[in-house]
Amino acid sequence: MNLPDGVPDFFTSPVSSAFTLYFFEGYFDVQNGRAYNVQHPPLAGVAGSQTLSAGPASYKRTSIRFPPPKFGPNATFACLTTGVQTASGRLGGLSGCSGVALGPPMVVEYFTTAESADGVSGIDFDVGSTAVGMLRGIDGGIVSVPWTHPSPAAYRISDGEEITLATSPLYAFSFFGTAPNRYIGLPPGFAGALGEWYRYTTADTPWVSYDAAGAQVAAGTYTNLTTCDEGPCDPGPAPQPGGRYVASRDGMDVAGHASRGEVEVRFGSDRADLEAPTLTALRLLNAQGRLATRLDRDGNASLFFAAGDYHYPPADQRAMGSTRDLKRDATRVSYRPHGTASWIPLTAVHLGSDLGVVLDLRRFPVGEMYRADLSAVTRSGAATVDLRIEIEDVAGNRTTWTQSPAIIVAGDGTPQPPRKRRSSRP
Repeated sequence: MNLPDGVPDFFTSPVSSAFTLYFFEGYFDVQNGRAYNVQHPPLAGVAGSQTLSAGPASYKRTSIRFPPPKFGPNATFACLTTGVQTASGRLGGLSGCSGVALGPPMVVEYFTTAESADGVSGIDFDVGSTAVGMLRGIDGGIVSVPWTHPSPAAYRISDGEEITLATSPLYAFSFFGTAPNRYIGLPPGFAGALGEWYRYTTADTPWVSYDAAGAQVAAGTYTNLTTCDEGPCDPGPAPQPGGRYVASRDGMDVAGHASRGEVEVRFGSDRADLEAPTLTALRLLNAQGRLATRLDRDGNASLFFAAGDYHYPPADQRAMGSTRDLKRDATRVSYRPHGTASWIPLTAVHLGSDLGVVLDLRRFPVGEMYRADLSAVTRSGAATVDLRIEIEDVAGNRTTWTQSPAIIVAGDGTPQPPRKRRSSRP
């Protein structure tokens, strides 16, 4: 069934265990780059005709600008998912998808109502091979939620907030060669502040593997992005006890500046656990706690990130994926003015833990969550700044993520007025 691009489509849920009926609408106005996810208030005890009351006054809106595709048309796939939460999961499923070509601005204006009672609905997008998980109206905001429940690390998009993807720091998630090439939470590769996955940035990343003596044992490029629980795949280089793995990617973009990302793993000596920990979230936040691509000079700002170590089960046991312990006191974050050699430490404040089994949580657990104050960065006098994050698991596997530059500091220290939000209510 196609998610229509000319007229709204209407969906109903299975009747919930409380004998309540849920109604949903989905609509993709391709010509104007607008998508609508509407969940009407649930109806219980229906004895006659009822009026479905959700409308524009109840919408939350965001505008998301996607990066242009590397080549070819601006192919867009939008899939609406609807359902009802139950004690054991979610009833319902994929309601409709639309494959279209989005206009050159590469902007999707997204409108959604808030979820009501046990109803679940949202649209996920793959635009120009940048994939964003299902966008749902939760707790007064819009949240990217690829699972039944939102992650405590997920960014809450505020009503009217405008977001430009691929212009802020990325992170390497469960990257090829650092852990089994299986799907857990997200596809392995480079991801951004909303948890979005960048196919073209991930593809063709060169890597090198070394043994414990420092001798190169393998090298290649990450080309086949199929995970080993989906089809014919490249399982990646065998991890070397005491060895090292490095994957580096040029051509990233941070606020218009060319940037380079590098993930390095130094494996421990325990042959029973040579699966490296991974970053699971990363974003720059301004003084108001909103996503930022540039930071104001001498202003307040922070870095949020999360990291975890995981058990990667085979495909038929994917729901049994689970966290393992990080060595929390080994977590480090540091910065340096771009082009200099010495790293300057920042304090990573532990915000809490999100641990467990995917099946029990009905979402991907992100591990340990941290915040670092970036006031020292904005006051350093540097306009471009590199960022490094180091994490380690209890088996001694250590992952280091470096992006150069990752932070752009702009302005002369004068606070900038808030950006006016464009009104585009239907």
